[in-house]
Amino acid sequence: DEKVARPILSALVRASADGPDRFRAQRLELTVLATQKLFENDGASRKLLPGLIRTMPDTTQVAMLMGLIRSKERGGDKVIAGINEWPSKISEAMALLLRAKQGRKLNEEQLKQLSLIVRGGSGLQEPLRVQAAWIYLKQTRQDRVALATVLGR
Repeated sequence: DEKVARPILSALVRASADGPDRFRAQRLELTVLATQKLFENDGASRKLLPGLIRTMPDTTQVAMLMGLIRSKERGGDKVIAGINEWPSKISEAMALLLRAKQGRKLNEEQLKQLSLIVRGGSGLQEPLRVQAAWIYLKQTRQDRVALATVLGR
């Protein structure tokens, strides 16, 4: 039930910022999953996310962005619509990737930043860089040429 899950999931997100370093990785992974579930569950849960992400430290924001990127639902970019400044290059890169993945048309500067992500200049891990590469190809209308090249046609 979404009403029961909502406070538990949001508590998991809040808890990721606290506690010993020893279990930080596990708490951050729970934050990724909790954010994804909050976003996918219902409209009321979705409405919690913008306020929650704004109040979290950078590492928690990164985990929350990952949850939104992993979601199959549309509209993840709306969660971060009013946030234009991020505390780190990684959170900034992930926010750009989320916006681009959701189909937002990127301007020239954003395309440059996306190409930098692809080349490894943002600190994002390889799976995210591959997503960024595919999105870059789609945004620059090179995706069909790339597919034809890969498939040998």
